[in-house]
Amino acid sequence: MNGKWSVNFSPDTEEEYPAIGEFQQNGNDLQGTFITETGDYRFLAGKVYGEDFYLSCFDGSHAFLFKGTINGDDLKGTFWSGTSWREPFVAKRNADASLTDPYKLTYLKEETASFDFSFSDLMGQTVSLQDQKFKDKAVVVQIFGTWCPNCMDETALYTELSKAYKEKDIEFVGVAFERGETLDKALPLLKKYQEHFDIDYTLLFGGKASKKLASEKFPMLNKIISFPTTIVLNRKHEVIKIHTGFYGPATSAYSEYEKDFRQLLDEI
Repeated sequence: MNGKWSVNFSPDTEEEYPAIGEFQQNGNDLQGTFITETGDYRFLAGKVYGEDFYLSCFDGSHAFLFKGTINGDDLKGTFWSGTSWREPFVAKRNADASLTDPYKLTYLKEETASFDFSFSDLMGQTVSLQDQKFKDKAVVVQIFGTWCPNCMDETALYTELSKAYKEKDIEFVGVAFERGETLDKALPLLKKYQEHFDIDYTLLFGGKASKKLASEKFPMLNKIISFPTTIVLNRKHEVIKIHTGFYGPATSAYSEYEKDFRQLLDEI
């Protein structure tokens, strides 16, 4: 199963969506992940027995199991998430497998539209892009949730970058959409998240964990289709990049993203 595979989840249905499988097999041992257009399923591990393969993980929030069969350059299987979700998938070996560019999924409704935000911080104080701390600075806005594993991978990177680029007048801001519908309910998890990742940048509370709600809070964007989503602003606070989703360290795309993102920060 070594290599790259073109994957379709829920094939031949209205819910069908594409993905990429990246696998490394050593004897009976199997590792890898599935990459979708909004993120990845992080570190999966399992076994291959004859024509059967198994991959699974438990990350504290999600329990995943992928079980299937191998037939030459074709795979067929079922994906379980917890005890409530299951869907079929098929895959074909394809070294050139690709997905939509994550910089093209979310965009300004109008190219001339201005970007802004105004939310409460963890102390209950209103923070907006117009505040003095952001004046004449480039800003990276992270739309995330503490419940989101891909967001955790992204936060670990952004914490490192925030510390490295703060002296270059680049500010990071995280806007959290949480399972707790109010700041009081979300605050314990946000504080724990802040402490765990040693986050030095401003965290704001956006509201309930809902893509629909997040889209309403950022009406200048076509829509929020994934947690996380990152908006990069230059010193004039013009939008120069919007990245949907995040491909973490379980994927081959991670190191390239980190390299490109550092280069982007250097340029602005």
